[in-house]
Amino acid sequence: MQINTFEQLNIDSFFIDKLYSKNITIPTKIQQEVIPRILKEKDVIAQSETGTGKTIAYIVPLLQLLLKNRDKILIIAPTNELLSQIYKEITFFAKNLPVNIILLSGGKPIEKQVDNLKKKFDIIIGVPGRILKLVEQGNLKLSIIKKNVLDEADFLIDLGFLEDIKKIFSFTKNITQFILKNIRQELMQKICFQKKSKIIFFQLKILTEKKHY
Repeated sequence: MQINTFEQLNIDSFFIDKLYSKNITIPTKIQQEVIPRILKEKDVIAQSETGTGKTIAYIVPLLQLLLKNRDKILIIAPTNELLSQIYKEITFFAKNLPVNIILLSGGKPIEKQVDNLKKKFDIIIGVPGRILKLVEQGNLKLSIIKKNVLDEADFLIDLGFLEDIKKIFSFTKNITQFILKNIRQELMQKICFQKKSKIIFFQLKILTEKKHY
Protein backbone atom coordinates (compact mmCIF):
# COMPACT_ATOMS: atom_id res chain seq x y z
CA MET A 1 0.00 0.00 0.00
CA GLN A 2 1.33 3.40 -0.96
CA ILE A 3 1.68 5.77 1.98
CA ASN A 4 1.23 9.46 1.27
CA THR A 5 0.05 10.83 4.61
CA PHE A 6 0.91 10.67 8.28
CA GLU A 7 -2.71 9.73 8.98
CA GLN A 8 -1.97 6.41 7.28
CA LEU A 9 0.80 5.85 9.83
CA ASN A 10 -1.69 6.36 12.71
CA ILE A 11 -0.12 9.58 13.90
CA ASP A 12 -2.48 11.61 16.10
CA SER A 13 -3.96 14.81 14.70
CA PHE A 14 -2.12 16.91 17.32
CA PHE A 15 1.24 15.87 15.89
CA ILE A 16 0.04 16.01 12.30
CA ASP A 17 -0.87 19.67 12.83
CA LYS A 18 2.63 20.24 14.18
CA LEU A 19 4.15 18.52 11.16
CA TYR A 20 2.02 20.57 8.79
CA SER A 21 3.15 23.76 10.52
CA LYS A 22 6.69 22.77 9.48
CA ASN A 23 5.46 22.10 5.94
CA ILE A 24 5.99 18.37 6.42
CA THR A 25 2.99 16.69 4.80
CA ILE A 26 4.30 13.51 3.18
CA PRO A 27 6.30 10.96 5.23
CA THR A 28 9.72 10.04 3.91
CA LYS A 29 10.63 6.42 3.33
CA ILE A 30 12.47 6.16 6.64
CA GLN A 31 9.46 7.63 8.46
CA GLN A 32 7.13 5.18 6.72
CA GLU A 33 9.30 2.29 7.90
CA VAL A 34 10.17 3.44 11.42
CA ILE A 35 7.00 5.09 12.75
CA PRO A 36 4.79 1.96 12.61
CA ARG A 37 7.48 -0.15 14.31
CA ILE A 38 7.87 2.33 17.14
CA LEU A 39 4.13 2.67 17.64
CA LYS A 40 3.99 -1.13 17.96
CA GLU A 41 6.79 -0.79 20.56
CA LYS A 42 9.23 -2.86 18.54
CA ASP A 43 13.00 -2.44 18.58
CA VAL A 44 14.27 -0.38 15.66
CA ILE A 45 17.49 0.23 13.78
CA ALA A 46 17.18 3.16 11.39
CA GLN A 47 19.92 4.21 9.02
CA SER A 48 19.64 6.88 6.37
CA GLU A 49 21.37 10.00 5.16
CA THR A 50 21.09 13.47 6.64
CA GLY A 51 17.91 15.32 5.71
CA THR A 52 15.60 12.31 5.46
CA GLY A 53 13.71 12.94 8.70
CA LYS A 54 15.19 10.29 11.01
CA THR A 55 14.85 12.41 14.14
CA ILE A 56 11.17 13.13 13.55
CA ALA A 57 10.73 9.44 12.70
CA TYR A 58 11.41 8.50 16.32
CA ILE A 59 10.44 11.66 18.23
CA VAL A 60 6.83 11.87 17.10
CA PRO A 61 5.81 8.23 17.72
CA LEU A 62 7.69 8.14 21.03
CA LEU A 63 5.83 11.23 22.23
CA GLN A 64 2.56 9.66 21.11
CA LEU A 65 3.37 6.48 23.06
CA LEU A 66 4.45 8.54 26.06
CA LEU A 67 1.04 10.14 26.32
CA LYS A 68 -0.49 6.67 26.40
CA ASN A 69 1.80 4.68 28.69
CA ARG A 70 4.03 7.31 30.39
CA ASP A 71 7.13 5.16 29.82
CA LYS A 72 10.22 7.21 30.58
CA ILE A 73 12.64 7.74 27.69
CA LEU A 74 16.42 8.11 27.58
CA ILE A 75 17.99 9.59 24.45
CA ILE A 76 21.78 9.45 24.19
CA ALA A 77 23.68 11.54 21.64
CA PRO A 78 27.42 12.07 21.07
CA THR A 79 27.69 15.87 21.22
CA ASN A 80 26.10 18.87 22.90
CA GLU A 81 25.32 20.31 19.47
CA LEU A 82 23.25 17.27 18.52
CA LEU A 83 21.60 17.29 21.96
CA SER A 84 20.46 20.85 21.36
CA GLN A 85 19.01 19.93 17.96
CA ILE A 86 17.10 16.98 19.41
CA TYR A 87 15.90 19.07 22.36
CA LYS A 88 14.65 21.76 19.98
CA GLU A 89 12.68 19.20 17.95
CA ILE A 90 11.20 17.47 20.98
CA THR A 91 10.16 20.71 22.70
CA PHE A 92 8.50 21.83 19.47
CA PHE A 93 6.38 18.69 19.19
CA ALA A 94 5.77 18.48 22.95
CA LYS A 95 4.64 22.09 23.37
CA ASN A 96 1.34 22.28 25.30
CA LEU A 97 1.66 18.62 26.32
CA PRO A 98 2.17 17.34 29.90
CA VAL A 99 5.74 16.28 29.11
CA ASN A 100 8.82 17.26 31.11
CA ILE A 101 12.13 17.09 29.23
CA ILE A 102 15.56 17.35 30.86
CA LEU A 103 18.70 18.20 28.92
CA LEU A 104 21.97 16.79 30.30
CA SER A 105 24.71 18.53 28.33
CA GLY A 106 28.38 18.05 29.09
CA GLY A 107 30.46 20.97 30.27
CA LYS A 108 27.45 22.74 31.77
CA PRO A 109 26.85 23.47 35.48
CA ILE A 110 25.84 20.14 36.98
CA GLU A 111 24.05 21.69 39.97
CA LYS A 112 21.15 22.93 37.84
CA GLN A 113 20.84 19.52 36.20
CA VAL A 114 20.73 17.86 39.63
CA ASP A 115 17.94 20.25 40.68
CA ASN A 116 16.00 19.46 37.49
CA LEU A 117 16.33 15.73 38.12
CA LYS A 118 14.65 16.15 41.51
CA LYS A 119 11.48 17.04 39.62
CA LYS A 120 9.30 14.62 37.72
CA PHE A 121 10.62 13.94 34.22
CA ASP A 122 9.47 12.02 31.17
CA ILE A 123 12.40 12.34 28.77
CA ILE A 124 16.13 12.69 29.38
CA ILE A 125 18.43 13.77 26.57
CA GLY A 126 22.12 13.56 27.38
CA VAL A 127 25.69 12.80 26.43
CA PRO A 128 27.19 9.59 27.87
CA GLY A 129 29.72 11.21 30.20
CA ARG A 130 27.25 13.51 31.91
CA ILE A 131 24.64 10.74 32.24
CA LEU A 132 27.16 8.42 33.89
CA LYS A 133 28.43 11.13 36.23
CA LEU A 134 24.92 11.85 37.48
CA VAL A 135 24.24 8.12 37.89
CA GLU A 136 27.44 7.59 39.85
CA GLN A 137 26.60 10.57 42.09
CA GLY A 138 23.25 8.97 42.83
CA ASN A 139 21.31 11.81 41.22
CA LEU A 140 19.88 9.81 38.32
CA LYS A 141 18.14 6.43 38.59
CA LEU A 142 18.18 4.70 35.22
CA SER A 143 16.15 1.73 36.46
CA ILE A 144 12.97 3.72 35.77
CA ILE A 145 13.83 4.17 32.08
CA LYS A 146 11.72 2.05 29.73
CA LYS A 147 12.81 3.23 26.27
CA ASN A 148 16.36 3.85 25.09
CA VAL A 149 17.45 5.76 21.98
CA LEU A 150 20.99 5.95 20.61
CA ASP A 151 21.08 8.88 18.21
CA GLU A 152 24.00 8.78 15.76
CA ALA A 153 25.14 5.46 17.20
CA ASP A 154 28.05 5.23 14.72
CA PHE A 155 29.43 8.55 15.93
CA LEU A 156 29.01 7.54 19.57
CA ILE A 157 31.16 4.46 18.97
CA ASP A 158 33.70 6.28 16.79
CA LEU A 159 34.20 8.85 19.57
CA GLY A 160 35.02 6.07 22.03
CA PHE A 161 31.78 5.94 24.01
CA LEU A 162 31.15 2.22 23.59
CA GLU A 163 32.12 1.25 27.14
CA ASP A 164 30.18 4.19 28.57
CA ILE A 165 27.10 3.11 26.63
CA LYS A 166 27.42 -0.47 27.88
CA LYS A 167 27.78 0.82 31.43
CA ILE A 168 24.73 3.06 31.08
CA PHE A 169 22.62 0.19 29.84
CA SER A 170 23.82 -2.02 32.68
CA PHE A 171 21.78 0.31 34.93
CA THR A 172 18.63 0.07 32.79
CA LYS A 173 16.99 -3.14 33.95
CA ASN A 174 13.46 -2.66 32.65
CA ILE A 175 13.87 -1.62 29.03
CA THR A 176 10.96 -2.45 26.75
CA GLN A 177 12.15 -0.77 23.55
CA PHE A 178 15.46 0.13 21.88
CA ILE A 179 15.89 2.56 19.00
CA LEU A 180 19.20 2.96 17.20
CA LYS A 181 19.68 5.75 14.70
CA ASN A 182 22.52 5.31 12.21
CA ILE A 183 24.77 2.38 13.01
CA ARG A 184 26.97 0.50 10.58
CA GLN A 185 26.32 -3.20 10.28
CA GLU A 186 29.86 -4.11 11.30
CA LEU A 187 29.40 -2.19 14.57
CA MET A 188 26.12 -3.79 15.54
CA GLN A 189 27.75 -6.77 17.21
CA LYS A 190 29.92 -4.46 19.33
CA ILE A 191 26.96 -3.10 21.25
CA CYS A 192 25.27 -5.36 23.75
CA PHE A 193 22.19 -4.29 25.64
CA GLN A 194 20.49 -5.56 28.71
CA LYS A 195 16.79 -6.00 28.16
CA LYS A 196 14.50 -7.76 30.60
CA SER A 197 17.58 -9.23 32.32
CA LYS A 198 18.88 -10.81 29.11
CA ILE A 199 21.81 -9.64 27.00
CA ILE A 200 20.68 -9.26 23.42
CA PHE A 201 22.38 -8.34 20.18
CA PHE A 202 20.43 -6.56 17.50
CA GLN A 203 19.89 -8.57 14.34
CA LEU A 204 17.25 -6.35 12.81
CA LYS A 205 16.89 -5.14 9.28
CA ILE A 206 18.87 -2.01 8.47
CA LEU A 207 16.51 0.57 7.03
CA THR A 208 18.22 2.75 4.46
CA GLU A 209 17.24 5.79 2.50
CA LYS A 210 19.19 8.25 0.42
CA LYS A 211 18.42 11.94 0.45
CA HIS A 212 16.73 13.17 -2.70
CA TYR A 213 17.87 16.60 -3.78
